[in-house]
Amino acid sequence: MRSERPAREQRSIRRPKVDADGCATSFAELWARRGAKLTGKHREVAQFVLNNPQFSSLASTRQLAQKVDVDATTIMRFARALGFSGFTHFQQELRHSYLGLLDPPELIKRQPADPKNVYRAAALRDLRNLHTWLETLDVGVLDQLVDRLLAARRTMVIATGSYAAPALVLAHLCGAFDLQVDVEIRGRVYWVSHLARMTRRDLVIGISFWQCDRDTVDAIGWAARRGVPTAAITDSSLSPLAERTDLRVIVPTEGMLFFQSVTVSLSLVYGLVARMWSQLPAARRGVYDRVRHAFRDLEVFVR
Repeated sequence: MRSERPAREQRSIRRPKVDADGCATSFAELWARRGAKLTGKHREVAQFVLNNPQFSSLASTRQLAQKVDVDATTIMRFARALGFSGFTHFQQELRHSYLGLLDPPELIKRQPADPKNVYRAAALRDLRNLHTWLETLDVGVLDQLVDRLLAARRTMVIATGSYAAPALVLAHLCGAFDLQVDVEIRGRVYWVSHLARMTRRDLVIGISFWQCDRDTVDAIGWAARRGVPTAAITDSSLSPLAERTDLRVIVPTEGMLFFQSVTVSLSLVYGLVARMWSQLPAARRGVYDRVRHAFRDLEVFVR
């Protein structure tokens, strides 16, 4: 990692606006709302982090504690006082908020990768994301998403661009065991007519990261207001997509250069499918046998 530049460390997170529903739209707004409940020491930590987001988003609890002149326990309690499960969850959200301030050219400049070995750097970035995911995943939330998928008459997953990758994998694998999961990646002109026919017996899942695609956010919000069950797979509990549903799965997505990584979201999909399979009754598993035989009969694969 390159050393932090003092001029960069003092760049504060911009204070955001609040959306029409009065929801916090960034990490700084969340602090502003909960700041009155913080103790004196916790306020000192909050002020340092606001003024030094780059350092704080990469520092360990010990390093951050030394900077603020408190003990590591205070840092962990500070994270929980803000409503996070622990320091890793807190830092994940801070990192997301900080990187969201940077333009793509600046993001590229800040990549620590050796240009002669970007392949290793990309792999290490995903390994760090996976490690963070293992520390922050909420099994209860994931099980709720599995329950909704299994109970839904049909599911529509809305995503765009590279974020469609986990959506397509989920739909493809669910098709092997009698679950109707459709993917819409072409925008609102195509998904509006499908969404209008969905009811309380169905499920709409939105997948979007970083600044969040407007179409995906609007689709989830529209469905939720009409009583259709919804869920979101996104990279911040404060994202516009997360704010519009009662069931949100948060995954780390920090990537190389100007794009978000979907590696963890794909790992999530594989876990969801494995969990659904373990809960399927024998009759529904029989669909997979028919699919498997069809693949063999039609010689889909080269032997």
